[in-house]
Amino acid sequence: MELSSPRRLTHIEGLRGYLALWVLVDHVLGMSGYTPAVMHRVWRVLGEAEYAVDVFIMISGFVIFLLLDRRREGYRVFVVRRFFRLWPLFIVMFACGIALLHLRLDNLARFVALYPSATLADGYIARMWQSWWDHLGVHIAFHLPMLHGMVPHRVVPFAPGAFLGPAWSISLEWQFYLIAPLLFMLTVRKTRKSFAAISLLTVIAVAASPLLPKVQFGAFLPMHAEFFFYGIVSFFVFKWLQNKPPAIGLLLPVTACSAAVLIGVGHDRALLPLCLWLSFIALLVDLQKPLPTAPVRCLGFMLNNKAALYLGKVSYSIYLSHMLVIALVQAALLTIAPGLSRPEHVAWLLAGTAIGTLGVSHLTYHFIEEPGIRLGKRLTRQRSKPDRQPVLSES
Repeated sequence: MELSSPRRLTHIEGLRGYLALWVLVDHVLGMSGYTPAVMHRVWRVLGEAEYAVDVFIMISGFVIFLLLDRRREGYRVFVVRRFFRLWPLFIVMFACGIALLHLRLDNLARFVALYPSATLADGYIARMWQSWWDHLGVHIAFHLPMLHGMVPHRVVPFAPGAFLGPAWSISLEWQFYLIAPLLFMLTVRKTRKSFAAISLLTVIAVAASPLLPKVQFGAFLPMHAEFFFYGIVSFFVFKWLQNKPPAIGLLLPVTACSAAVLIGVGHDRALLPLCLWLSFIALLVDLQKPLPTAPVRCLGFMLNNKAALYLGKVSYSIYLSHMLVIALVQAALLTIAPGLSRPEHVAWLLAGTAIGTLGVSHLTYHFIEEPGIRLGKRLTRQRSKPDRQPVLSES
């Protein structure tokens, strides 16, 4: 069974772009001392980009099963392609992170001296960064195969986020890629037992995760297994709805129910990623209708215009490079304009980081990401079947 209207799924690219910007804003705020604990609750969500990462994970579950369904490529081909999609940019940014560590330490010391009331003054960040340097060789060894997210804190402290904080989720993605074709093979049988097996594996992983050794950010696959599962399930639901379109629009009722749940749980926003994802899937379904409503078309345009699609295309570069750009821009601000108030500092840092990250991402996409994608395709060309229906970019 094929999905219809594949071009409409480019809305996923737009969503990726906005999520990457959310992570960027969160880290700019954090490096200016504006953590969620000190922010007004109206704005607090901007500093809680871990929810954006959870949505990224659900996107991955959805898209990877979509690609496996379309291509039906062998395990080796899939893994080689995905490795060269992730690794080239990841390893370059990791090396840059090592090179810029002492600049970041200097920035931190100067920032705390200028703004002693900032929450960065507790010394935790400096101790963590120094620990990275103290275990440099070990971190390099674990990062080369992108398995740093599996390293418990008691084995090597702070391994998942070493030198390149956002890269913890890249290891998580890679761990998922290594088993995704095997999970997909279970579903190809299209039996209830197969789906029940995946569900049981997910439940076991989630139940066992509190018993596992502590891993920073929960970067070991069992600690985020439920989000991949949500993405996988939503793929099958979306695929089924292509042949059995609902009689009514889904976006309004799904969004209303999600909002009611969030209000009902009070200030606990742990369900926010799932609610956002369910609303997005409902939007995708409604966009498949011959005559979508005006709100659906408006939201669809927000995710599918040229700017959003470009942000989505370079979202991986934005995600991995922005912390390094923050370091460079903040060093310039602390040198050129040390008299800025903290609100002025964060405003200039956000503007400079956004502009600088977009420029860097444009270059890294064309000179690192695209060559990596082409290399992965060349290495697997003879073993790979042509896509039955191309839907998304290689991301």
